Amino acid sequence: MPVDICVRACACVCVCVCVSQVFDSAPVLRVDEGRGLLLSLPLGGELGGSCPAFCHASNVADERPERLSAVYKAGSSKLKCRVIGFRLLDGLATVSATTTALKQQVGLTHTHTHTHARA
Repeated sequence: MPVDICVRACACVCVCVCVSQVFDSAPVLRVDEGRGLLLSLPLGGELGGSCPAFCHASNVADERPERLSAVYKAGSSKLKCRVIGFRLLDGLATVSATTTALKQQVGLTHTHTHTHARA
């Protein structure tokens, strides 16, 4: 598979985001009251762009706010969060912004490199 096609495919399914990766300032795109927050994880580097992510209401903070919309605003709020998994069918990374998740010591270190040999 040519590298340029591979890179575009990665951006679509968030392969260029690693589990345990921390984002200091992920913009809030949408607030789903009672469900959670839709975020944008900036990819930076060569790829640029962003990866969509979802933070469930139970993972937004140590103490769940009574109303998410009272604390977070789409387009103006940002959240520090850690990638905890992926919802591949939805094309989303799942994240947590709890103190426990952010302070978690990760046993494995991983530097993401993504290359494919040309066919």
